[in-house]
Amino acid sequence: CVCFLVTVPPQQRCNLSSSSEASDVLTRQGKGVEKGATRDIIDAPTHPYASGLLKALPQHAGRGTKLYQIPGSMPPITALPKGCAYHPRCEYAIERCHGGEPDLVNGVACFNPLRSCAEATS
Repeated sequence: CVCFLVTVPPQQRCNLSSSSEASDVLTRQGKGVEKGATRDIIDAPTHPYASGLLKALPQHAGRGTKLYQIPGSMPPITALPKGCAYHPRCEYAIERCHGGEPDLVNGVACFNPLRSCAEATS
């Protein structure tokens, strides 16, 4: 799994608040899937991939308990499925995920995000 957070200048980020702080982008296979303050992404992820990564951290498993794994296998970058590349492994995938690739809108690139932008700002 290759993912990372990169700092995005304030003028290029999702306008979820009036703060002038820089935001971060979680990427999957070179594409941004969630954008926001790192602490916000960790505390309440919106993209199912971000949630899966966080659930897989050792501190979320009890002693002697198997770590969470995102279901399935990551496809080769040269053989991505049609639509959202994450949909074969996503427990929240809907029909729309199979046909098109979501754009990064309101801080998340997902047709069925875990929470809406309105919830994120409340």
